[in-house]
Amino acid sequence: MRDPEPFDFLVKCFIALLLLFATLALIDIRNDIRRAPRCSASTKVAA
Repeated sequence: MRDPEPFDFLVKCFIALLLLFATLALIDIRNDIRRAPRCSASTKVAA
């Protein structure tokens, strides 16, 4: 097995941070959609 290169490690960390940020953004967007009083059914489910 070859030694892991620091560049590969940095790339993996960067991708992991991007995925984490994307999931947090998606959760935030879904929460904003739930908070919007568009449909009474969605507010009942959230409450």
